[in-house]
Amino acid sequence: MSDGANVLMMNWLFLSRRPSRGAALAITVLAVIAAISCQPLQPGSEVKPVPAPNFTLPDIDGRAVSLSDHKGKVVLIDFWATWCIPCRMEMPMLQALHNEFREKGFEVIGISVDENPSKVVPSFIKDVGLNYTNLLGNEEIARLYGPIEGIPTFVLIDREGKIRRRGTGGRPREAFEKWIMELLQETPKRPDV
Repeated sequence: MSDGANVLMMNWLFLSRRPSRGAALAITVLAVIAAISCQPLQPGSEVKPVPAPNFTLPDIDGRAVSLSDHKGKVVLIDFWATWCIPCRMEMPMLQALHNEFREKGFEVIGISVDENPSKVVPSFIKDVGLNYTNLLGNEEIARLYGPIEGIPTFVLIDREGKIRRRGTGGRPREAFEKWIMELLQETPKRPDV
């Protein structure tokens, strides 16, 4: 849990009227779940470029979407869940990055790791108002891109379809902007003729 969230919780607990024992217990349980489930801010790890595994998953409208549909683009895959507070906090920033860099060849693909995503994700995405691609994940995608040790987890893929960065936990917008711009400016290697 972030320092800001801790301060807000402590202010609510100690500066407002005394909460009931049940409310205090509920807040404690939620804080523990958030701390265990969602990862803190960590730097994005540059990785040895390896081909990103292709996949095909349904989007929130049931249409099949493959990573190969985005060939030649820089792609940010975001593994997230509806119950993950840091994931939800990061979504407006991901939407802004998508809007800013889409015309230059950049795409965001969100992949939900919710249990029973078809039941919770479509209405969540519509309520939040996201227009970047969001897919309903499964165990196979987690295996292909694993280990997914916490969420949010991101994977940044270059125009040649190679994984260049990955990380777990939220990131500042400036870090994503820097990495995206670097990859957009790279000239893809031409295959030997």
